[in-house]
Amino acid sequence: MSRKVNFVGEIDRTKESWKLAVRVTNVWRSENYMDVIFMDEKGGKIHASLNESDLRKLNVVIEERNTYSIKNLEVKENTGKYKLCNHLYKVGFMKGTNVRQVDFPQIPLNVFQFTSFEDIIKGNASTDVLIDVIGEFIDIQQHIDESIPRKLVVVMKDQSGHTISWTLWEEYESQVFSFLGTHEGGPIIMLLSLALIKEAKVLALNKSVIMSLGNFPVTVQNTKVHSRLYINEDIDEINKFKSSLDSTHVYESYSQKLSQLSSSSHVTQGETFIQDANVMSLAKINETQEEIFCLTVGKIEMIYVSNGWQYDACVKCSKKLESETEPFICARCGKLNSERVPRFRLEVKVSDKNAHSKFILWDKHCVQLLNQSALDLKKQMIQEEGVFDPMELPGPIDSILGKVLAFKIKIQLKYKGYSVHQISEDPQIIESIIGSIKKNEGAGKIEKGKLVCSGVNEVDYMDSVDGVI
Repeated sequence: MSRKVNFVGEIDRTKESWKLAVRVTNVWRSENYMDVIFMDEKGGKIHASLNESDLRKLNVVIEERNTYSIKNLEVKENTGKYKLCNHLYKVGFMKGTNVRQVDFPQIPLNVFQFTSFEDIIKGNASTDVLIDVIGEFIDIQQHIDESIPRKLVVVMKDQSGHTISWTLWEEYESQVFSFLGTHEGGPIIMLLSLALIKEAKVLALNKSVIMSLGNFPVTVQNTKVHSRLYINEDIDEINKFKSSLDSTHVYESYSQKLSQLSSSSHVTQGETFIQDANVMSLAKINETQEEIFCLTVGKIEMIYVSNGWQYDACVKCSKKLESETEPFICARCGKLNSERVPRFRLEVKVSDKNAHSKFILWDKHCVQLLNQSALDLKKQMIQEEGVFDPMELPGPIDSILGKVLAFKIKIQLKYKGYSVHQISEDPQIIESIIGSIKKNEGAGKIEKGKLVCSGVNEVDYMDSVDGVI
């Protein structure tokens, strides 16, 4: 007599002889592992962490939307900072696991398990489990497209009238603006699956910050890899939400508002620079033992070459690719790459009047300074030399030597050197930071997110033993 099919909600660690009929709703691949969400016909979900070698032994291909019969599973505690499913356990394949692709039409393509805005706002929702949320787009609250990564904050409203902010990063930001640019009218419904709850915070005074940073309300945001955003797509949950809205309400075309948003909702470059950062000289930065963002001004004195000037990156998320063969799968985002894309990574010596530090400039900063991509320079070298030597510094990069820039960096104590997040050649920003450094450190204090424009002379600050700039 065959065993009965179990539902996902029954799974615990009392046995291994579970028998499931499930659909794969999500797959994320890395080079050696695969994370999967299995869903049964009731909509119950469980996270499966699978080893690619086990899949090869089983001679099975796991693909999204397909349905499978699975027998005998290893059951583990569902641990981790953020859980993909609200289940006490997750599963894996083992010796004795049997997997067959079988058609189970009774299992829906996906069942979203929505968390209400009210539960999020009141703190009733779990913050260690990724959630599904749905709401009507109301407006753009903040847009910072000059930062790394790009950031968009939107105001969303649910069917009960509660509003909450969603913070969308990088490709999710791009997805929203791509949609809004062609929107001709009607309600805009967004569904964000596997989202993260960012808890409310009250940042008070501390020894390094001589000001209160105020209150930061609870928000929802996408994760780097797991989240998915659906905007006005033809799926049941979005259609049902639309049908619940007031049919007499007139919605304007949002694409017509984008030009206004560029001036009214965008944060200026200066505001982006000072946001959540401490203004410090290089000497103070070198002494700091906290992992914080800092603003400073310095001159690029030298380019270090021992670690090269570029790296091969994923076309989607810019993570360094370790694989030597093509095609290859990005370990961070799961993107299948058919070719390598070079990105800048420059280690430079930055100096001011009293100190120097090693800063790491990334692709966006180098493109901003050189007006050329790493791929352009690599092609030029191959054309001129016939081969590419990754340790040879292309001539055009020397043009950044001697540049005086404003830097926004992050101090990460476990790394040698400071990772640059933003740069600016704007004289007003440079002068303001210099003024704040002299004012703050002269008074023995460091202020966060605050610049002064004191008319201080840039040459006086940057003057060194070798002469002036």
